[in-house]
Amino acid sequence: MVDWSRAFRNGGRASFKGAGFWVEIDELQGGRRVAVHAIPGGSHLSEDMGLREGIWRPTAYVASDGVIGEGKRLEAVCNSEGPGLLSLPMDAVLAHCDGFRRNRDKDKNGFIAYDMIFIAAGSAGAASPSPGAAISASFSAGLSGVSLSVGVSASFSAAVGPLSIGASANLSAGVSF
Repeated sequence: MVDWSRAFRNGGRASFKGAGFWVEIDELQGGRRVAVHAIPGGSHLSEDMGLREGIWRPTAYVASDGVIGEGKRLEAVCNSEGPGLLSLPMDAVLAHCDGFRRNRDKDKNGFIAYDMIFIAAGSAGAASPSPGAAISASFSAGLSGVSLSVGVSASFSAAVGPLSIGASANLSAGVSF
């Protein structure tokens, strides 16, 4: 039988950028990003847009005689710029702290709880923009129309109106389903 008290690394001890804390609940969101395109007549197409970013939402706490210092250190690293190593009982990943909420209960001296949100650090330039991202970028450049034609394969085609320099351009990206 599994000894669950020892099954997870450090017995529930965790850290972010070296600031330690304990984990009560360890929640991870993941999966795939899927774009759904509605087609007149009640049908649709779905497009796999790649891996969804990992989002960890641990419920954490610090507890000791020096709890105020521990809590302030954890808050400082969560407020600091840039990603850091997030080490949880089941995962270790480079992540950004997207936010935290502190909860100190007057009847639980020596104990400070935190609800935290961490997002996996991405790698800039690792992936080329998808056709959908290129079309989205066109909207901010003054896109005048978008059409979706469906036949044997579906394709997106967008016409960009006059640009700020007085030229015009056409953007078309083929996407097969």
